[in-house]
Amino acid sequence: MSRFTGPHQLDVDRSAYCADRFLVTTGARPRPLKLPGHEHLIDSTDFIDLTELSSRIVFIGGEFISFEFAHIARAGCSPVIVDRGECSLKDFDPVLVDLLIDRGRQVGIDLRRTTTIAGVEPSADGYRVTLDRAGTTEAIETDLVVRGAGRVADLDNLDLSAAGVEWGERGIRVAGHLQNTTNPAV
Repeated sequence: MSRFTGPHQLDVDRSAYCADRFLVTTGARPRPLKLPGHEHLIDSTDFIDLTELSSRIVFIGGEFISFEFAHIARAGCSPVIVDRGECSLKDFDPVLVDLLIDRGRQVGIDLRRTTTIAGVEPSADGYRVTLDRAGTTEAIETDLVVRGAGRVADLDNLDLSAAGVEWGERGIRVAGHLQNTTNPAV
């Protein structure tokens, strides 16, 4: 385990290292979702590791992970994407997004926009996902619930504050040459 102990010091497995520069490449982890029944969800890595697909899958999140996996799963599956926002895939060209959504609908992908997950609970034959859309609730029975709501920078355990490094869920804040805005050594 690694963590900063000062602006130019890093502790790696209880060994101290000093350097003029540090490159942080910890990657990302699935965005945590705080909803009742979150423990029943699988993430993108679990989805890739599946040996077979279920016939009913709910994907949580309206970004590319959910769309990519829903298009993979549609071969023999009835995927549902639940997106709390009005605009899915907001970092992409809206005309292409509309085309993708329309084609997805044509091949059986059910997109539920402006809809939130109120909870996930085990049921007799899988899971019951309770949806809320503008105060109206609905339950979907499914075999699998996949967390596709994006990823966040995996920086929580580095103690970046000890190094004076400004950061957030999108990663370390950087300026030119990928140097941190508050500690250019990182």
